[in-house]
Amino acid sequence: MAETRVELVSKENDEIIFKTTGQGRTNMQPVVVDLTDYLDKEIFIRIIDNETGLSPIPYIRPDELAHISFDDFLFYPVRPQFDNELKQEDIIVMPPLDPIINAGLSGTEAAKAMTLPKGFEITPAASEPDVVRPISFTIDARGRLWVVEGHTYPVPAEEGKGRDRILIFEDTNGDGTRIREKYSWKD
Repeated sequence: MAETRVELVSKENDEIIFKTTGQGRTNMQPVVVDLTDYLDKEIFIRIIDNETGLSPIPYIRPDELAHISFDDFLFYPVRPQFDNELKQEDIIVMPPLDPIINAGLSGTEAAKAMTLPKGFEITPAASEPDVVRPISFTIDARGRLWVVEGHTYPVPAEEGKGRDRILIFEDTNGDGTRIREKYSWKD
């Protein structure tokens, strides 16, 4: 939520003396700031809304209602107490996404770029376009690879319009390099 925030700024030197963001919810909570050190000094409020409503996470739909709400800037002679006060330690700001160093590589190229422990080797068995947006996988007792694809998850699709799939890959010739059979179920 750092893209949407409120800053209290010293007019004298443009120094940010306090900043806060919310919890990503529409219910507003009071935030208390001690401005004793700034008595008789000019400060101003800067409201920043750089939120686009677009998520870098592909399965999260754009938020067309992304906005910032700010209201009721009040001064008190003594520190007020609010049952629902938003404290800085309660605010969770998600870190930026980790860079994906080898993004865009084919399955074969990605396998070559991997660093494996001594004595290990890797053989690609399935990759794009056979598998898209995998969110979970397992290998059953018959050696088949089960892959869950999340095309609409976690947003529920309308009845009958789901695109999430479970794929089952089976190596029918035993070479381990190319899975020959693929079965799928759609939700």
